[in-house]
Amino acid sequence: MGGALTTPATGSKLPKTDSGYSNKMNKMLICGCLALVGLSGMAYSAPLPKVNCTELSFKQSDGSEDPYSSGTSCLYAGKSLAESYQSYREESLSEDYGKSLRKNIPSMVNYNDTITDGQLWISYKWNSPDNLEVELAFAGGVTTVEFKQSQSGTEIRTIASAD
Repeated sequence: MGGALTTPATGSKLPKTDSGYSNKMNKMLICGCLALVGLSGMAYSAPLPKVNCTELSFKQSDGSEDPYSSGTSCLYAGKSLAESYQSYREESLSEDYGKSLRKNIPSMVNYNDTITDGQLWISYKWNSPDNLEVELAFAGGVTTVEFKQSQSGTEIRTIASAD
């Protein structure tokens, strides 16, 4: 089939092959090398992925599942509270409330915002320098987002509760 492929990192040639599978693997190897060495002189910093995301479950007083509350807990490994807040805000921009979150969190100052003619109320409450609680009150419910920074990163717990 085609000529030999050359790896960008070493300049060495990959063997010629008639196997479609091997050609695909060779191309994937080259793409991986290009991604590692970079296609331009610009530095690229990919956002750190969320790790250990788990769904939270809530029980009613009788022990049954609470159908009106839901939540998640995610650890943003290696990220500070401020970096995690920025990531959370960016991930939430597709939601109406995401656009209402402050671009920069008020530094150690409790703060309240009322948005869209009183339809959304946002409270920023610092429980400690490493713990910020953001409460979003909508018509019909409340979402609480808690940011807790530790040595391993920042845990973000999001809990949605209906009225």
